[in-house]
Amino acid sequence: MQHSTHLILARDLYPHQVEGDEPEPLEVVPWKLSDAADLLLQDDFTEGRSLLALYLAQDWLKQHD
Repeated sequence: MQHSTHLILARDLYPHQVEGDEPEPLEVVPWKLSDAADLLLQDDFTEGRSLLALYLAQDWLKQHD
């Protein structure tokens, strides 16, 4: 593999579009971090980078909350 993935952990977001946002609307599916185990059981949540990002976010939040 010769690509990199950047993770961004954002907090306190609110819905608001600004000029330059994606030209196509993104599907936002909110999940509580406390329900992460249920997210892992979803048939469409199988991308390895997404799984790793979830675990990294959980670990980071445990250390910084």
